Amino acid sequence: RKVVSVNGAGDSTLAGFVWKYLQDGCAPSKANRAAKFANIVAGLCVEKLYTSTATLEEVKRRLENVII
Repeated sequence: RKVVSVNGAGDSTLAGFVWKYLQDGCAPSKANRAAKFANIVAGLCVEKLYTSTATLEEVKRRLENVII
């Protein structure tokens, strides 16, 4: 994998964390899981040209290849 552009990487990380944390019911014990999810979101975004987003389908496909 190759980093193409880091524009919006922080925004994507925060959005991914908040989304997953809310999906998991805001349990403090789930914060680590949300952080790992956010890292995957950011990783997908920086592999694309310019400021971009990651779809839930892209994240699910990447999760199939990652141990969380």
